[in-house]
Amino acid sequence: MLAGIVFQLSVIVVFSICAVEYMARFLRDAPIHAHPPRPRDPTAVVSRAEDTPRGTLRRELMVIVAAMGFSTTVLFIRWAIHSRFQPVMMH
Repeated sequence: MLAGIVFQLSVIVVFSICAVEYMARFLRDAPIHAHPPRPRDPTAVVSRAEDTPRGTLRRELMVIVAAMGFSTTVLFIRWAIHSRFQPVMMH
């Protein structure tokens, strides 16, 4: 039982780190790859990364992000309550 709770918490922590990094990069308009990959055809024209528009953070997306943040917070609270009040089993 304890291993399952620890696994769940570790997955939530990794997800939270990835989600925060993604949102920070999205809001700062700083992608991981600042330049597009090289074309296979040397005569092909490649647009620069700053010429490619990124998506906007619409209201619908903000609602989804807020809901994910709320559910992650609730799962952290659930983990804290379960770990705090988990009865210790003696053999």
